[in-house]
Amino acid sequence: MPQVKSNFNIKVDCKQRWHEMETIDRVKRIKQCNVCQEKIYWCNSVDEIKEAISNGACIAAHNGTLEEAGMYRAPVPDGSAIFVGEAEITSYMVGQTDMTDESYLLDFSDIDLDND
Repeated sequence: MPQVKSNFNIKVDCKQRWHEMETIDRVKRIKQCNVCQEKIYWCNSVDEIKEAISNGACIAAHNGTLEEAGMYRAPVPDGSAIFVGEAEITSYMVGQTDMTDESYLLDFSDIDLDND
């Protein structure tokens, strides 16, 4: 039986740095971008990344947390270990066909899987 999987992708790797942004809420770890004025949400886990980007929010996270979510960031000139930017979730189905033993991938990125 096919399974639905989620994949996280980086859409925008912002050039702004977390430590230079204005703090909006220290407890909830929210800052505001100095350039676009968007709120940036700090994520410590894959679940926090999923929740934030499901709500259309920009995120900040250590590169290690991104890697746990399956997102790989190209090296940046300043060597920053903190990602700031936009990400997206794409969902796809993995399973076996009846005719071969090869796995297949179907893109379901336009389907909202959280609303049944």
